[in-house]
Amino acid sequence: MNLLSPVLLVIITFSTIIESVDKSNFKTCEQSVEAVDQPKNKVVVQMNPFRLDVYSMGELVMVVNQRGLFNFEHFRHKPQEASETDPNTDCNENCWEETFKGSTDSKPNGPMSIGMDVTLIGFEHVYGIPEHADSFALKDTKGNSDPYRLFNSDVFEYELYSPMTLYGAYPLMIAHSSAPKTVGLFWLNPSETWIDIESSNTGIGGLLTNLVSDSKPNKLTHWISETGLIDMFFLLGPNAANVMHQNAQLFGTTRLPPIYSIGYHQCRWNYFSDQEVMDVDEKADIYDIPMDAIWLDIEYTDGRSKKYFTHDPVMFKNWQSMIQNLTAKGRRLITIIDPHLKRESGYPIYDEASSQGLLTKDAKEDKDFEGWCWPGSSVWPDYLNPIVRDWWADKFDPKLFPGFEGGIVDYWNDMNEPSVFSGPEITAPRDMRHMDNVEHREIHNIYGYLMTKSTYDESEEMMIRWYQASIFHPFYRAHAHLDTKRREPWLFSDFTRQSIRQSIRIRYSYLPYMYQLFYENEQTGMPPFRPLWMQFPTDSKTLSIDTSHMLGSNLLFAPVLDKEAKQLDIYLPSEQHKQTFWLDVFAHHVYQGGQEYRFEVDINSIPIFQRSGTIIPKRERPRRSAVLAVNDPISLQIFLNSNGSASGFIYLDDGQTFDYQRRNAFISGRFNYSKRTLTYTFDKGDPDSNRAWLERVTIVGYPSKPNRIQIIAAEELSSQLAFKYDQQKHLLVIRKPAVMFGQNWQIKIN
Repeated sequence: MNLLSPVLLVIITFSTIIESVDKSNFKTCEQSVEAVDQPKNKVVVQMNPFRLDVYSMGELVMVVNQRGLFNFEHFRHKPQEASETDPNTDCNENCWEETFKGSTDSKPNGPMSIGMDVTLIGFEHVYGIPEHADSFALKDTKGNSDPYRLFNSDVFEYELYSPMTLYGAYPLMIAHSSAPKTVGLFWLNPSETWIDIESSNTGIGGLLTNLVSDSKPNKLTHWISETGLIDMFFLLGPNAANVMHQNAQLFGTTRLPPIYSIGYHQCRWNYFSDQEVMDVDEKADIYDIPMDAIWLDIEYTDGRSKKYFTHDPVMFKNWQSMIQNLTAKGRRLITIIDPHLKRESGYPIYDEASSQGLLTKDAKEDKDFEGWCWPGSSVWPDYLNPIVRDWWADKFDPKLFPGFEGGIVDYWNDMNEPSVFSGPEITAPRDMRHMDNVEHREIHNIYGYLMTKSTYDESEEMMIRWYQASIFHPFYRAHAHLDTKRREPWLFSDFTRQSIRQSIRIRYSYLPYMYQLFYENEQTGMPPFRPLWMQFPTDSKTLSIDTSHMLGSNLLFAPVLDKEAKQLDIYLPSEQHKQTFWLDVFAHHVYQGGQEYRFEVDINSIPIFQRSGTIIPKRERPRRSAVLAVNDPISLQIFLNSNGSASGFIYLDDGQTFDYQRRNAFISGRFNYSKRTLTYTFDKGDPDSNRAWLERVTIVGYPSKPNRIQIIAAEELSSQLAFKYDQQKHLLVIRKPAVMFGQNWQIKIN
């Protein structure tokens, strides 16, 4: 598997993935080749000097190697092993060995770096290449700082507003302008990567135009990786939704998560006994705080040995009944499983992995690589090997380790950067060997993926703001370090506990809407949690905003982030050629889009705004867990636009199984409100797969008090529905229509 020669692979992604290419789409001349997918989408390849001009919708959007920074280094032999005439011996002594913080990296193949420059034409802002603790719009690094670095590391304390590396890496960069125009660039390389960014207004001519006199804002990017292939994917949009869909076509989408996983989770390093776990479970009920999962960190293992797939029989003597009790309440126990294995004879998992040759190898000796982690002396499975991945997957069968059966236990994959305390930068040595002698440097940033494929004491104000700021994040878990005070919500003052409970309950009320966004993500690749510019691509004021976010296309969220804040400035965006209004979902005040407003805030302020012309499904009844609410009634929150209309979508299933894929056990349908009639159309699925019914309809923007409201279901006119109208707020509430979502119906307002 050693890559002994460089390969240049460039994939141009248009509206669909090109599975087979018709040769008639290529035009050649002496110095260049032109590949055409559509009349307005093409790439022109210049042979000498090498250069790519990439066009989207007839416009030059990217130039590859415009600055001539294309570079690669061959594998080579050390001088003493090469012939005197071998040109590959021209290398200084640092080429073959490098020492950093006491660790020596042997380089048996010498330097192997690759690099390429890509100029993004007509763009002032670029985003992506996570994970960094920096501004949302990526900054210029050239001449200002180090380049952005992608090298998965267990960074316990990190710098803010820095290009330094963090826990994960996804080398996708997205460029957007308010033209509007959006494109993406994916650099498929799992080794250490650096990205330099620079702004320029220099005009750049394409090969077809030769010269463009008008200067444009451009982003100059330079991509450098330690080793591997130059494997680039260009996503030509032309809008953000297209880019996300193209990315999903290439690399897949996230599977629809179980409903419990987007509920509230309680975690700590560590809960040391089954009694502590059950106390957390009981206190959540006593204080009426919804909760879907309790997490156990590393100390739950046998004798706190960090031997995963075991539990301490003394401190967790009621292990199985604890699991069964949580399961009966619709809650989950989640236990941590790290990739490192305690190097101890008699530990079955280690003995099996060692005897079967399933572990990574030392760089210089024919033995298993040994490093230091939570258990002390540790070894690491070689997840690059498909045999190892199958072996690891089998270990998650509850029947294989006593006490895990009889209830639902899920798992927390952690420390898979991989984290090696004795290694340089607290991670594995780059020359650690995998199957077929592949060096770790070549696959470092996908080690955690391969595994998953198979502070300080805070103030109460900060605790409240943490819960508020993350209220719509895809994952909502409270965690705490071993050395901090206990942080469960009920351990704070009554005021703080009630504020935290309010935040959690707000999240739970919007879970039906969030869940359908995850369904949309599985289908299209669009993220549930989005930047403002992705929804309002022509509004230039959104391009650098990173303190407000969109949940889907309909909710804007602007958390209070400053200590003791009394005021908060919020920009509410607007759509091009269309009036946009925003509804404060709590105060029911309406604001016109395209303006910045100053709001008075206090400790309980959670600014959430609904976009006009939208219908959002909610659940208003409090439950102890999301799992228990999957068949609970639904409320609709409707905010009319200036034309008096609105639309929306709903998706329902059992929230737990894959039956929605296996036997179409789901319900999806669409809402449309127009001319004083709310129409629901059942689109597809199994009408009997979910028993949720419509409990309430709230309409904001209704002009006057109605005379009567009736419902038509199965073509039969029902009796009148009860309602309440607030003339001052133009707020109409319709009570208990009591219709199901597996059938078509209408609500007529007379």
